[in-house]
Amino acid sequence: MSNKAFRDLKISKCKNPIIVQFWREIAEKAGGEASLANVVPYITSKFDVFLANEIMRPIIAQEKSSFNMREIMDGRKILLVNLSKGRLGDINSHLIGLILVGKILMAALSRVDSFGKGAASMPDFYLYLDEFQNITTDSIATILSEARKYRLALSVAHQFIGQLDEKIKNAVFGNVGSMAVFRVGTEDAEFLEKQFTRSSPRPTSSISTITMPTSASCPPAGRSSRSTCLRWLPTKETRPSRQAPRALRPQVRPPARRGRGGGYEEVPDDEG
Repeated sequence: MSNKAFRDLKISKCKNPIIVQFWREIAEKAGGEASLANVVPYITSKFDVFLANEIMRPIIAQEKSSFNMREIMDGRKILLVNLSKGRLGDINSHLIGLILVGKILMAALSRVDSFGKGAASMPDFYLYLDEFQNITTDSIATILSEARKYRLALSVAHQFIGQLDEKIKNAVFGNVGSMAVFRVGTEDAEFLEKQFTRSSPRPTSSISTITMPTSASCPPAGRSSRSTCLRWLPTKETRPSRQAPRALRPQVRPPARRGRGGGYEEVPDDEG
């Protein structure tokens, strides 16, 4: 944006009057081109941590997304996202997670135009977030409190309550109806005891044991119900096989990549 010709080109296509006014009436007149030449690199340097990553650069440098969240939700499609910190890094994984959760929330809220058209026009969409404390934002609290009427269901998993901010914790325990509690520490056990009925197991039974007793509360149709104590048996007979999902990978990945992706060598040419 320190190049006047490039800046004028972008401003001429911008339809937001606030942005146009800022660059033409404030930025250019405040200190002139010399000031912009000093300020712009300082701002753009904040993106270097994302652009330096070979995986992140082709993602955030595109002008248009290769998939539409509303289309995925209404078309009953499946979207799998791998936010591995080992490949992306902590900051990059957090950024993509925030963007995707926000886009899913906006897509769900846009379903307001489907009210009154029947259940077929607004099918249920299920969002599963593992280790969701890494992407906790106000969007999570909004999904928990408001997204149900837009047929967006949320399932989250995390390790212990201390990972959550106070606002997110209140949203979780104030809105979540079904909970499954595995092994927890004494502090979390004391807190979770209040979330279950008197017929549930004592909180100390959820502390680390070999058989992993689990307390579950699944109220049907919005009504309160008694909690249930489950006992998992991780034996070879009950452990699910990993061979079947792996055998399906060659059948699933190529069609998805042809329809929604492109060759890595083709992406840098489209970077904006």
